[in-house]
Amino acid sequence: MRSQITPRQKELLGAIYSFIQSDGFPPTFEQMREKLGGVSNQSVIDLLEKLKQRKLIKKGTGARGIVILPLGYKALGESPLAAFLGATAAGSPVETVEISGEWQSLCKI
Repeated sequence: MRSQITPRQKELLGAIYSFIQSDGFPPTFEQMREKLGGVSNQSVIDLLEKLKQRKLIKKGTGARGIVILPLGYKALGESPLAAFLGATAAGSPVETVEISGEWQSLCKI
């Protein structure tokens, strides 16, 4: 098996990368087909299978189950994308303390 990918495979891999980078998730078959100029779904499936065989992507069920693997990023010459689910504060864990009673101001204004 050749280690180099075809221009068409690289075009699809680049389209997947761009879509994940801009939208945060992989494109659908229809979006991939449109990006490649209106080819058939079977052409997209064949290209995805070849990318999978070369270990450039991992494919789960459905179109949105595509993950670009390290060799795929290397083939594109791009840095890996990391998903961000939200922001969190870093630091030591803080113990929760229950305070009962009345609230009083420490300073009088």
